[in-house]
Amino acid sequence: VKLLYGRSLYKQAICACQELLKFDPGQQQALKLYRKARDYYVQDKILRGKSLISKADLSGALSYFEQLFRIAPENSKIKKYLLKIQDMLKYKDLEHKKSLINSKLKNVSELWRDEKYDDLLRNCQQILLIDAKHGRAKRLIRRAQAKLAAIIEHEVVDQIIREQRALAAEYLLSNQNIVRI
Repeated sequence: VKLLYGRSLYKQAICACQELLKFDPGQQQALKLYRKARDYYVQDKILRGKSLISKADLSGALSYFEQLFRIAPENSKIKKYLLKIQDMLKYKDLEHKKSLINSKLKNVSELWRDEKYDDLLRNCQQILLIDAKHGRAKRLIRRAQAKLAAIIEHEVVDQIIREQRALAAEYLLSNQNIVRI
């Protein structure tokens, strides 16, 4: 074990210490070497994890540091990096959501201009799926629904007027036929 530790073969030293401790759990020297080897091993692996962060491989770095945390849960550096990565992922997710919302809002502006209210409502609903508290999307939905209601009401009134005119013309035609007879 000491030889492995002396050659900086920390993973092998850890395994050897674990084997020793299985047979003699009270072996203090093996326990000390185990802890030292584990600390050096973790320190070396933290550097690799930091390189994953610098390469912007956040999900890989998170997975990597979670594995290190299982090895050394008391290590404060690992905890610090886990929190840092989680914050970075939240920020990245937030930026992605903002980008999606801005893209949808651009579409909504064009749809409003083109009076395509059904598509506008669909886009606003998608915005609300991303951010349920998005005030502008809620206001646009209300305005679009009011526009659609007005359009439908106008179409219904126009249809009623057309049907009334058709009935009136039919009535005049039948009255003229009755007068001829």
